[in-house]
Amino acid sequence: MSRSLRLLRNSLIGLVLLVALSAGFVVWLLQRPSGGAWLLAHLPGVQVEAPEGSLMGDFRARRLVLTWAGGTAELRGLRWSGLGVTASQGLLLARELAIDEVMIRTTPSNTPTALPDDLTLPLGVHIGQLIIGRLSWAADQPPLQTLVAEIDLPRRGTHHIKLTGARWQQLLLTGDARVDSAAPMQAEATLTVQPQDAGSLPWRAVAAARGPLARLQAKAEVEAAHQTLKAAGEVQPFSAWPVNTLQLQADRFDLSALAALAPGLPRTSLSGSATLKAPARDAEATLQAELRNTAAGRWDQGALPVQRLALALAGRPDLPTSLRLTTLDAELAGGGRVQGQGRHEADGRWQLDARVQGLRPEALDARATPARLDGPLTLTGGAQEPLSAQLDLRGSLQQRPLRLRAQLKGRLLEHGSRWQIEEARLASGDAEIRASGQVEALRPPQDALQLAAKVDAQVRRFDPHLLWRGEPGSAWARLPGATQLNADARLDVRGSRLDDATGTLEARLLPGSFGGLPLEGHLTLQRPRVQDAATFDVDTRLGGNRAQASGQARPAAVTAQLKLQAGKLAELNPLLALWGQGPVAGQAEGDGELQLQRTGKAANWQAGGSGRLAVTASSAAGVTVANARGRWTLPLPGADGDGSMALALEVNGLRHPRAEVKTMRLDLQGRRSAHTLQVQLGGRAHPTPEQDLNVGVTLQAQGGWDGQAWAGRISRLDMAPLRPNTPALLAASGVALKVGPGPRVVAEPGRAEVGGAFVRWQTLSWQGGERPEARAELQLEDLAVAPLLARWQPDFGWSGDLRVVGHASLLFNDRLTAELLLERQGGDLRVTDEFGTRALGLTDLRLALNVRDGVWQIAEGLAGQELGSFGGALTLRPSGLLPDAQTPIDGVLQANVAQLGSWGAWVPAGWRLGGRVAAQVRLAGRLGAPDLTGHAEGDGLALRHLLYGVDFTDGRFALDLNGQHAQLTQLEARGGGGWLRATGRAELGDKPSAHVEIQADKLRLMSRVDRRIVASGQAQLDLGEQGLQLNGTLRADEGLFDVTRADAPTLADDVTVVRGQRSAEPAVAAPPRTPRNTSVNVALDFGNDFKVRGRGLATTLRGQLQITQKNDGPLRVTGRLDANGGQYAAYGQKLDIERGDIRFTGTLDNPTLDLLAVRPNLDLRVGVRVSGTALAPRVALYSEPDMSDTDKLSWLLLGHEPSGQANDTALLQRAAVALLSGEGESATGRALRQLGLDELALSQSDGDTKSTIVRLGKQISRRWYVGYERGLNATTGSWQLIYRIAQRFTLRAQGGEDNALDLIWQWKWN
Repeated sequence: MSRSLRLLRNSLIGLVLLVALSAGFVVWLLQRPSGGAWLLAHLPGVQVEAPEGSLMGDFRARRLVLTWAGGTAELRGLRWSGLGVTASQGLLLARELAIDEVMIRTTPSNTPTALPDDLTLPLGVHIGQLIIGRLSWAADQPPLQTLVAEIDLPRRGTHHIKLTGARWQQLLLTGDARVDSAAPMQAEATLTVQPQDAGSLPWRAVAAARGPLARLQAKAEVEAAHQTLKAAGEVQPFSAWPVNTLQLQADRFDLSALAALAPGLPRTSLSGSATLKAPARDAEATLQAELRNTAAGRWDQGALPVQRLALALAGRPDLPTSLRLTTLDAELAGGGRVQGQGRHEADGRWQLDARVQGLRPEALDARATPARLDGPLTLTGGAQEPLSAQLDLRGSLQQRPLRLRAQLKGRLLEHGSRWQIEEARLASGDAEIRASGQVEALRPPQDALQLAAKVDAQVRRFDPHLLWRGEPGSAWARLPGATQLNADARLDVRGSRLDDATGTLEARLLPGSFGGLPLEGHLTLQRPRVQDAATFDVDTRLGGNRAQASGQARPAAVTAQLKLQAGKLAELNPLLALWGQGPVAGQAEGDGELQLQRTGKAANWQAGGSGRLAVTASSAAGVTVANARGRWTLPLPGADGDGSMALALEVNGLRHPRAEVKTMRLDLQGRRSAHTLQVQLGGRAHPTPEQDLNVGVTLQAQGGWDGQAWAGRISRLDMAPLRPNTPALLAASGVALKVGPGPRVVAEPGRAEVGGAFVRWQTLSWQGGERPEARAELQLEDLAVAPLLARWQPDFGWSGDLRVVGHASLLFNDRLTAELLLERQGGDLRVTDEFGTRALGLTDLRLALNVRDGVWQIAEGLAGQELGSFGGALTLRPSGLLPDAQTPIDGVLQANVAQLGSWGAWVPAGWRLGGRVAAQVRLAGRLGAPDLTGHAEGDGLALRHLLYGVDFTDGRFALDLNGQHAQLTQLEARGGGGWLRATGRAELGDKPSAHVEIQADKLRLMSRVDRRIVASGQAQLDLGEQGLQLNGTLRADEGLFDVTRADAPTLADDVTVVRGQRSAEPAVAAPPRTPRNTSVNVALDFGNDFKVRGRGLATTLRGQLQITQKNDGPLRVTGRLDANGGQYAAYGQKLDIERGDIRFTGTLDNPTLDLLAVRPNLDLRVGVRVSGTALAPRVALYSEPDMSDTDKLSWLLLGHEPSGQANDTALLQRAAVALLSGEGESATGRALRQLGLDELALSQSDGDTKSTIVRLGKQISRRWYVGYERGLNATTGSWQLIYRIAQRFTLRAQGGEDNALDLIWQWKWN
């Protein structure tokens, strides 16, 4: 006995040790990455790809597939962290479980689900956070996306699942569910649904269930802006008939609020109730509903044209073929009504009796033509009884009698059906549509469906607008001219499919009209026997255009003769507009033969034939063609399919808003198995209005077609430089290429020049179809950067010995895998500008991109002694193939630019930068609205442009970034002896905005010989998502504008400008811009020292202007400027400006003028007066007192009244010289200015003896004048010193031949 006990004891000990060893082995497997992989590989029903990490802890796998008897589950991008087991609680714990995509596919089963006794689990589960990117359960159903939940399922107790959030289509879901593990398994659950974008009518739906799991009391409510839809009932989820009662209550409910769930629902305001009673599966169930719609309206307005609906239906759930419709009453918009009742018996017999009263189609939809219909509708039928449909509606259509009558009989046979159309007629006035005939559909046992139809139809004087006038403004409603269709058609065909169909189809379009154009034609299709080919003949004429086609067709081959004569393509525009196509114009003419042949069992067709086509002065879709001609001969493949082939295409004068093709020629010659291809294209491209790029393509290739694929070699492929003196865009030669079979292109390893750099590839292919794929393996050859940059930017002064290498790989199928690397191999770059040559001192240049398993990693680095350093690393995790605005981003960017002057290549020509900039930024959040954290600063900043006279120095700035917020704490720069300072803040989220405060203190904005501005003031700039707001005041402390036209650059006399002819085609309208809210309100004060010179004017402007703009309106300028003082050179004289009034009332370039300039030091006032506007000035001579124009001109030019013919001649000479000098200074004026004189005049002395007197003068100041005069025959002269005391008092001192001191007082009268 003791021996037996010892044996039992040893056995138990061994068993315990075996269990312990097994448990230890399992634990060891779970804690080792290799052990976990081995364990998953040997688990039944489990497949895993690329496992990483240990199962107990942190684990990830590219793909995991679970298989069971009822279906499969595929998990992509599986990863969990913190997985462990608590032995004391029997609980499996995980801190986070994340899955990129879950696809569940199950097999439907008719076996009912049994109610479990309890929900006790052998091992509890607790997941702190469950994240599923995409969850799908059926291929044809939208998936659940971005699911986040918490799961707590203990072994015993209350199971709890909390749905933090999920998205289904355009809906957001949240919920909570609890259920006890012990019977009766008391449950409580809620689910909340709301649209992702609330729109104009936000709504919210809440569903709740409570009670034992076997019998739940459920209710749901949808609420939208005080509109409600409520439902309540009892649900037995494990019963064969789960719903016994259901109450539905609506209160002003709008169906359009559910547009996110079902787009296109109409606008309603439904109130009423519906009750469903179904006590058992084998008991009678009833459905009664009555709803009223107080927002009834037309379909075209997005409303439901039903005012009231009453419905009563009865039947048994276990006998769904036995139903009774006891009540059907629908009140329609416009006073129409439909009433009826019907039944469907279990033996298959059914009947529906309905009556239409006062039906007005235009009240249901305004696109329908106004009419009124009344009459009965009866439908009867059954398994052994003939089907019968009778319709007889009478009324009026556009004040004409209307009758719609149809009588149809049919019978459901054992293997099909037969229908007899005894009469179908629609008549309104003299317009009529009539049809009659017979249709059979028979399916014999073990055979295909056999169809037979014999129908005759007639159309007379019918305008489709009588039935459907279309939406106002639509192409159908705007159809020009009258439409009247006349046609006869006869159909007599039979067969099971197109291959064995026989019979005749004849249709004739009798003379009529469509859109005001004559319409006529015919169609004939005949096939007497199955073994015969079907013959067809089509001829259609519309206006001045005609299309013809005739030929034969077999199941595997079609031969057709085609002819097109379209002398007026523009006549087809109304017809094209019905299909949403744009207008066309021009002429087209051609003819040819078309051959189609089907190969293999699949519907793969090959084409061949010959023909020609010519297009002249045509336009379509914004593209115009002066002329295009094509001619082709393409034989079908076959026993003799290697015949000669040719294709010649020539296009001239092709124009598009963004491109112009002057000439394009394509020439294909040879045979199918061996031919040559040449393509030449030349033109210009305009991607933007400012860009004018050259486009030139030359292609030469040889190859052959074997019936499945094209294989050949590209001997030459050149794409010309976009701009002169720049590298070719693409140049390649000797590239072996294969196209096909199917959508597939494969290039053999080769080499090409791309933009001046040479690239080699080992793999280059593309494949389309159901599983598209692109592959590329590229290698950048050792690249000398400086010569390449010098070719692209010849004016920048690039030089150096920098060399760069790189490679790239790409695999693009259901996901993207890519790798790119560009890096410096050695050398440096140098830049030469007006300050000399500087080396950038490059020490690092690197750009890397890696895309794998949906993760994008980008790294970049740039460093140089002059450039500074720039580096960063970014990680993107897009939900799709490519990043978008919602893609999470994580990374850091760092920049330290020691000398901004080295970055001048990235600023417009002529501008120069200077200073130092440093920044360090951390990126997080989403790519479309990243969170930026960091700091940026700069000092010693400079901005210069010698030609414009811009010179800002000593600049500095400081910018703080904090998530979605940015703070500009400092921005200042020195201009001349003044400063510019600014501070501001910005929001960087989904709706970016910025506010900047700007102050200027004696800031020199411009400093040139002819342009100088020094200004002070302040401004506030606000930028938002929708617009801009600028407010401020500026004052000119100093200003100079010298607009002398003589100093402006002009073309030499031997230069002739030749302008190209512009196309007469109207310009294509630019797409409408997004409306922006713009508000500008700036006050300008010209101060006391704003000088304007040029075009004979030298004055100082004073005054204030107000500049305003609202939204997209024009810029408005209001205010007044004074130009008092100064001088104006006119008619060879320098006139003093006494009044200069310039008023702005709107536009900047057309102010109102009121100017008066008079000649000084005269006894009377004479000068020039300018009025009107700047664009239409009125210049007139002025004098006080008034006198004739000849006297005014004499006083203005000579300083005295006319005294004879000689004076008149001198007057005309001075006026001619003044006019010939134009707006610039005359030759006489320049000579006097160089001599320091203001006046040189010749006159005759008074008295009997006439002598010539020469007079010289200089205006010392506004009141002092010195003059000298002497006769040519006199021995001495006289000096005059004149001081103008006031307007009427002058003091004159004279010495020389006559000495005198005069006090002159003037008084004028008529």
